[in-house]
Amino acid sequence: AASSSQAAACGPVLARPVIPREDEFGVIVVDVRNAGDLHVQIMESESVRALTAMIGKMGSEFNGSQPVPDFQPEKGDFCCARFSQDRTWYRAVVDTYTTDRSKYQVTFVDFGNPDVVPVTDLRPLPEQFTELPCLAVPCCLAGVQPKPGELSWCKESTEFLRREAPMDRSLLARVWGRSDDLLCIDLVETSSGEDIFLRKKLIAAGLAVDENECLVDF
Repeated sequence: AASSSQAAACGPVLARPVIPREDEFGVIVVDVRNAGDLHVQIMESESVRALTAMIGKMGSEFNGSQPVPDFQPEKGDFCCARFSQDRTWYRAVVDTYTTDRSKYQVTFVDFGNPDVVPVTDLRPLPEQFTELPCLAVPCCLAGVQPKPGELSWCKESTEFLRREAPMDRSLLARVWGRSDDLLCIDLVETSSGEDIFLRKKLIAAGLAVDENECLVDF
């Protein structure tokens, strides 16, 4: 997640995602908040295997464990958090918390999705789980903008992208631009033998416009 690139206030620190230097590489989309805010994992078998093994070890470490007394991580701290939907432990970074610190909003750094969890579902991050860099790479979909008159992406466009880019489908990412905190990518389906561009499908569905059509000459 973008916030995972920040140094933690205290405790263990996780390295930024490792981004290939190439302009094309395989990815899976692991989280979509909207077309301008999504996360991918790089399809690199060694890191995927390492993540799967690490999640299993975290389960062995924390399932059935008791909350750590007085553990109250600060914003930017890395920790382990139990995802409210599947009750599995993952690495996370603290985004914010309630005044009484009973609930924390976190972002899971290997998948990019946020969650709100009780403090009882947080654990300090053991050193053994810090060797693997964060795997969720923050991205935006290149070449598209919200429809004219809309200041932000509509819910339908987000749902469309989630349907078209499920986590069990590998895609080709073509890099249009990159910075320290964000990749601007084209997402391409190649399994059928021809290139199918998600941005073009989004435009054809009437849920976005080509960014070049939004340019105005003065």
